[in-house]
Amino acid sequence: MGGDEFAILLPGTNEEGARRVAERLRLALVREPHDLNGVKASFSASFGVAQLGDKAPCLSTLIKQADMALYQSKNRGRNRVSCNGRQVFHEFSFSGVTTGL
Repeated sequence: MGGDEFAILLPGTNEEGARRVAERLRLALVREPHDLNGVKASFSASFGVAQLGDKAPCLSTLIKQADMALYQSKNRGRNRVSCNGRQVFHEFSFSGVTTGL
């Protein structure tokens, strides 16, 4: 993982649950400009989601799968969530907010 990359481990969470967490985090970052010492700054965030299992049976493979999904997000225009290298395009809602990916 590089300087601007980090991992979030979610034990007991399937890929769909992890995707929802990633999308909530993404929306929290991009929803409104943030005040950084009096300067308004806008952010975008790209996420890659992978699930431990048949496709990723060990931690090193899991990290590779998540990294591939992250770069899928970045290569498709950034500011999105991709799962195991495939883009997620369906709509879902949470906390009264509906979004289309």
